[in-house]
Amino acid sequence: MEKYRLTVSEPWDYKNSAGENFISGAIIRYIDHRCIVFQADESVSFGRDICGSILVLSSRFKTAKDSQLSLPSTVNGGILLSDYDPDMADEDLKSKAKFVLIGYLERVDSGN
Repeated sequence: MEKYRLTVSEPWDYKNSAGENFISGAIIRYIDHRCIVFQADESVSFGRDICGSILVLSSRFKTAKDSQLSLPSTVNGGILLSDYDPDMADEDLKSKAKFVLIGYLERVDSGN
């Protein structure tokens, strides 16, 4: 499975368990041409009661040039507030995710 790094720019003070501003993980599902499901390598937290390891990421830009999520890309991110089910409908995934971040998603070399 390819590995990805999501560098969090908002909230500006986000830190992972190692004190860095990125989330490592993998893309586990493509919802549509602009939206993906991302599984973080570890649980992430945004505030006291918003945590989990499944993020729904979508392209931040809606112009014709950026109509498809191509990497690297600036994304909006929502954390899934329910248990993840691979058979969950696309609209359910989107509606059950709470917006928590703006970031930059890129694939990382397997040697990193």
